[in-house]
Amino acid sequence: MVQVLTHMKEKLEFVEKQNAASKSELAALEAQLGDRRDRLTALKTKRDSMRAAGARMRDACVYVTSPLLLADLAAQKEHRDDLMAEIEELKRQTAAAEAARVAGSGQDTGRRSQQTTAVAGGGGTMGLSSRKASMGLLGSGRTASLDLHFET
Repeated sequence: MVQVLTHMKEKLEFVEKQNAASKSELAALEAQLGDRRDRLTALKTKRDSMRAAGARMRDACVYVTSPLLLADLAAQKEHRDDLMAEIEELKRQTAAAEAARVAGSGQDTGRRSQQTTAVAGGGGTMGLSSRKASMGLLGSGRTASLDLHFET
């Protein structure tokens, strides 16, 4: 009977050790499962946002491939390039006129200067009494300042 009790105690200790090892393995597996579930949730969220972005891109693609819009975009770019070239030419003319004025007078006479700015689309000029005017370049988001000084 003593041997049976000893054997049962040893068996109990062995089973308790196995149980403890199984519990620690279970805890590790549950932690791993939680991490994977969190990762899965993050991946699903990312997938949904990518799907939505793809849908937006597909919707926007309709506009990009429209021949009328592409032709209009090309025309707008060409018009913007023409205006930029005109601005550069006016700047060169202004610099030449200023250099000629300074060379002719030797100093600023203190007379009031006027500014002339090119009017987009009109091709004409318009005198302004302010020191600076800006010309918007057809939705490009940029402006160019042009100061032309003439003695009056």
